[in-house]
Amino acid sequence: LIKANIIGGLVLLKLMKQHKSICFINLCIFCLIFVYFLRLPFTLEAKERTVRVGWYYQPSYMQLRSDGTPYGYNYEYLQNISRYTGWKYEFVHGDFEDLYADLVKGKIDILGCVFYSGERTSVLSFPNYSAGEDYVTLFTKADSRMVANDYKSFNGIRVGSTTKNNMNRFVEFAKENGFTAKTRYYRSFRELTAAVTQGKIDAAVYGGFQPDPLYKTIASFAPSSFYFVTTKNNTEILSGLNSAIAMIKLHNPYFDRDLSRRYLPREYAHFVLTEEEKTFVAS
Repeated sequence: LIKANIIGGLVLLKLMKQHKSICFINLCIFCLIFVYFLRLPFTLEAKERTVRVGWYYQPSYMQLRSDGTPYGYNYEYLQNISRYTGWKYEFVHGDFEDLYADLVKGKIDILGCVFYSGERTSVLSFPNYSAGEDYVTLFTKADSRMVANDYKSFNGIRVGSTTKNNMNRFVEFAKENGFTAKTRYYRSFRELTAAVTQGKIDAAVYGGFQPDPLYKTIASFAPSSFYFVTTKNNTEILSGLNSAIAMIKLHNPYFDRDLSRRYLPREYAHFVLTEEEKTFVAS
């Protein structure tokens, strides 16, 4: 495209010398066409390809409308990626653990909202650029007597998670703050929240948890970048992710931030007292 515009420019210059009366009009037309094409998002791959994307329920990030069409933070990000790659998407639905296993086996091509870890790099390929940042949240029922950041009262609590990575981060967090917990795993976010609601566990650990009137956050920790990842050594998909996300960030350095403001509402910490502090105030 650039070569074509250069050649066209040289031809116009030659014509301008021969026909000075139309040089100004031709020059204006050429400039308008040149600017128009430069503004178009050119595709990095000429061949259109259907890419299989793992789609699991993640509030605000990956959701489905009543008619079954996907929407959310990840969906909009993927649409922007396709502007540069020409990819068409096939969304494969399931739970995180099942889709993660399918990605490792190469049954799907991309999985989103994956936090980086050294263990995961042995079976997955991470692009050079993240798709945003979030943190791990410890939450419980809205009417629970547990108080935010009162770590002494956390000792011995029953905590659930959907992934080993989030649980490992929680165990490290608990160790740093001097308490222990009994842990167990659930296959999906829905099963996890149901366990909290039914009192099977005291609290749950989840990455990217969004405010919900049924639950309250009692701790947030381990802020980390998350990625769209692909199967190990899938160079075609990895190259497309690297090139497209780089172009997105070059055109708009605040793309991730702007997308977060639209899809990821944050709850602000409320001023609360621990039981020990309440006793002190009362005395």
